[in-house]
Amino acid sequence: MQLQINGKLMNQLAIFFSTIVMLQFVADVTGLTSNLDITYNLINITASYITFSLAVIFTLIGARRELSKYAIVLLCSVVGIKAIYFAVFVILWGLAGTP
Repeated sequence: MQLQINGKLMNQLAIFFSTIVMLQFVADVTGLTSNLDITYNLINITASYITFSLAVIFTLIGARRELSKYAIVLLCSVVGIKAIYFAVFVILWGLAGTP
């Protein structure tokens, strides 16, 4: 018996993991995790990469089965916000020399 992949479930998982990635990013940017030790930072970075890759995988699987614009929009907004943050704050402030 062949297992059927439920597109709605895949889209819900994609939205969940995209939300987790966004919350991790907001916690890092606002400095909520700055007082924690280096072990937590390594675990946090690894968890961020894993959740982002799961969000991408579930979005792609869900888009093949049942198109959900919310999963795609949320994933694109996560990528866009991270790109804008790094372009504006990290690169431009690094070039200007004023942190």
